[in-house]
Amino acid sequence: MNAVAVSIPDLSSPEFEYARLIAELNAVVGFDDVQLAQVAGSMDLEVSDVQALIDRAEMEFELGKASLFGGVVECRFVQATYVSKWDGGDIETNCVINLENQTIHNVEIADSDCVFDHLESEHVELTLNGTTHIIEAQSGEFTDDGKTALATILAQ
Repeated sequence: MNAVAVSIPDLSSPEFEYARLIAELNAVVGFDDVQLAQVAGSMDLEVSDVQALIDRAEMEFELGKASLFGGVVECRFVQATYVSKWDGGDIETNCVINLENQTIHNVEIADSDCVFDHLESEHVELTLNGTTHIIEAQSGEFTDDGKTALATILAQ
């Protein structure tokens, strides 16, 4: 397996720092669409780009918080492994799961020398409280069965 990370925004950039501040403000007051558009205009970005930066800032903050406290704090975002099972073998890459809305984010792009013709299945390997769970996925998203399985896991 040769996995390479996709390019992510420069976390030390002024835009990202601004987005981090906006994310904190958004957490307190909650922006409506008009306010988000104003923020986007002030950054000379599209609203979707600002929302992506805010989401990324929130995720980085929560992952950092979990890392800082040894994973003992309850976080909305957790790291996991995205597995694609091909006729020629498996490809495993890192991803991030939003437990609150059951979505998969930041799936890394794999670079492999192998030739794969047929995708057989996809799943996420998620370790919570020392137990690894296999959750069905497809095209970078949880399937309906996968969402049901994740909800059951989180309810335990």
